[in-house]
Amino acid sequence: MIEASDYRVAYIYSPEYAAVADLLPSNRGRSSVVHGLAKALGLLRHPRVDVVPPALATTDELKRFHSAEYIEEDEEIWADPCLLDQFGLLDDCAIFPGLPRYISLVAGGSLVAALHLLRGTHRYAIHWDGGRHHAKRNSAAGFCYVNDIVLATLALRRRFDKVLYIDVDLHHGDGVEAAFQYSEKVFTLSFHRHAPGFFPGTGACESVGKGKGKYTCLNVPLQEGLGDSQFHRIFSDVARLVSNMFRPDAVVMQCGTDGLTQDPYNEWNLTPYGFGKAVQEVLGWNIPTLFLGGGGYHTANVARCNAYLTSLIIPCPDITLDTEIPDHPHLELYAPSYELGLSPGTMQDHNSPALAEEIALMVRQRRYGSGRPEASGQI
Repeated sequence: MIEASDYRVAYIYSPEYAAVADLLPSNRGRSSVVHGLAKALGLLRHPRVDVVPPALATTDELKRFHSAEYIEEDEEIWADPCLLDQFGLLDDCAIFPGLPRYISLVAGGSLVAALHLLRGTHRYAIHWDGGRHHAKRNSAAGFCYVNDIVLATLALRRRFDKVLYIDVDLHHGDGVEAAFQYSEKVFTLSFHRHAPGFFPGTGACESVGKGKGKYTCLNVPLQEGLGDSQFHRIFSDVARLVSNMFRPDAVVMQCGTDGLTQDPYNEWNLTPYGFGKAVQEVLGWNIPTLFLGGGGYHTANVARCNAYLTSLIIPCPDITLDTEIPDHPHLELYAPSYELGLSPGTMQDHNSPALAEEIALMVRQRRYGSGRPEASGQI
């Protein structure tokens, strides 16, 4: 057992990996900016941090979740428009140079992170380039070409009997939910924007898992304008209740930041402080946890948030939200404040203060994650 004062953090990164991750069309250049700020703040030199390069995931490792047909397609076959459509490699998941290597590195990064938790040498692992929660067994979707989350969770199950997956991305973690909907050993908990026509169109309260996995899936559908205080209230009440009922041995947390204020999606009004309170809640459980990235399309603000979360996970109390961004190659991106923190916008929060109580009541009535599903109606 790692003592609370003696835990270590594995941080998945290498310059070569960042150069490949920078090619992702939806997040072009983001990886280098994210890790550049972490380095500039001295986070990667912290005595508790081990910077670990990813390994290339093998075809056999990828096929532990993805189909052979999807994984084994080569670049010549990708030239066939019919096959591109079949495997979701069009539009938001268009092919790009270096895609096979990118897939292997993203999956390999999360597998290496999971390995450090499995060995017991690290309590926490961070892989900000991971968290691709929309990819399905046989196709890419929603900017996600490989589901590194599912692969890492399957790896963690080799030692940890029960794994809790938490998703705070703006979008529902549909690919992960679909993979584990029949499992009683993996609980999927997703907090996300939910509205008619909003991608991916899933994640209603009524989706609770199937078969043995019934009531090991909980969706918390949220409305526009979500701010820090309301998010903290909802997350804290629901996540704590689920953890107490399910009693996980390990956690995988997807920290997609497209709900930040100023993100191009412009749906939520969160700041790094709001995400930080959620991460601190999970850290308080003191169990092995893999922290992953995900969405987030304002590059500088994603870097701000990820750096702040890293400072909490380590921890590094000298870094606060009013910390000035140090001089480094990407400094101009942080104008005009040049500070780590963000001010919330003026968006109105349409989420009911009673939502946390309603969800918590539903969890208690249905005995989510308890092994004793007892349905008692819908909300």
